[in-house]
Formats: sequence, structure tokens, C-alpha cells
Amino acid sequence: MKVRIENKERMESVMRVMSKMTGKGEEELREMMKRELEELELEVSAMKKLMLEKKEKKVEVEEEVKGKGKKANASEASVSESVSEASVEESKKETKAEKAKAEKAEKAKAEKEAKAEKAKAEKEAKKAAPKKKSEVKEVKEVKEVKETKTKATKKSETKAKANEKKEEEKEEKELEREMPTLEEESEAEEVEVEEMEHDGVKYLRAVSTGIVYDMETSEEVGRWNDATKSIEVE
Repeated sequence: MKVRIENKERMESVMRVMSKMTGKGEEELREMMKRELEELELEVSAMKKLMLEKKEKKVEVEEEVKGKGKKANASEASVSESVSEASVEESKKETKAEKAKAEKAEKAKAEKEAKAEKAKAEKEAKKAAPKKKSEVKEVKEVKEVKETKTKATKKSETKAKANEKKEEEKEEKELEREMPTLEEESEAEEVEVEEMEHDGVKYLRAVSTGIVYDMETSEEVGRWNDATKSIEVE
């Protein structure tokens, strides 16, 4: 009640000064201030709505990224939680698809060559009757070459998979380092408040600081004094 009286007296004093300076009546000045306040409230409401939409969009993106990270953990125990943006995840999928496609083509080519060599060797072996020792040796050499190529192909595939796994782990570690920053930013923006009523008017009060905010505009009104049970205007 004390705050209201002081505010009223202060407002009347300001109105008298403005009336003298502008030459306009107090009623006219009140109407002007009322219109300005209404315009200001509309702007604040629009800004509040825009900030809320941006926050909701950010939360949706984070939830989507977290969901994808959890799915990755279920399929691979060695992969940590993936919390990247949608564009990073999509780029990663495309890279994996390209690598898988290249590996598949290389493997198919190696198998085709091995089959062709094997068929050729068997055909040549059948033609030679009776076989001479030199021919048997040649067939053996062909088989050894084929086995060497097969081993080399398998070794190359194993190495490629190992490199791919290292790259994935590196990407996941980088994403993990980015994760705390996103969470800290989200936490820094949030203030825990509770609803309170004082002199028949409802307000929002910050739990940790005691700062009192307007219920409609979210503007800071003052600080709650628990000892005097009043709102102190700073």
C-alpha cells in the first residue's frame, strides 16, 4: 500500500511538471501516456511471443538431436550420445552412405576378379591332360596370387573400416564437447518463478532472487521484502 501511495504522488508530480512544460491539461497528458503505454505493451507482447517461438524452435531442434543420439547409443555401445544439429547428422549419414557404397563396389569388383581368375585357372587346368609338373606349378602360382589378392582386399577393407570407426569416434567426441555449451545456454535463459498475490494483484516472483515481475508484461516491478510483506521498488 505504501508503494502505491508513493507511486501515485510521484506520478501526480510528474504530470504537473509535464503540464507546465507542454501547456497541455493533465487529462490530455494522461490520455497520451495511456496510448503510449498501450503501444509499448503491444510491442512487448509481440517481442515476448517472438522470443517464445524462437525458444520453442530451439528446444525442438535439441530434442530431435538428443533423440538421434539415443538411437545411435542403442545400436553401438562404443558411440556416445550424439547431440549435433540436423545438418551435421545429415552430412554424417551421407558420408557413411558414400563409404558403404564405395566399399561394396570394391568388394564386388574383387570378388568378380577372383572368380574370373579361378574360372580361367580351372579351364586351363582341364585343357592340360596329362598335366606336367610345370603346369601344376603354374596353377599353384595362380592360386597363390589369387589368395594374396584376396588377403590384400580383406586387409584393405579391415583398414578402411577401422579408419571409418576412428573418424566416427572423433566426430562423436567433438559433438560431446559442443553439448555442454548448448545445455548451459538453455539453463542460463531460464528463471524459476512462482505465482504470488499482493494487494489483490497477481505477480510472478523469482524463487532464488525474490525479484517480482508483472504477470502480463514480465517486466520487473521490484523486490519482495518478506519481513515487511511488501514490494520494494529499487
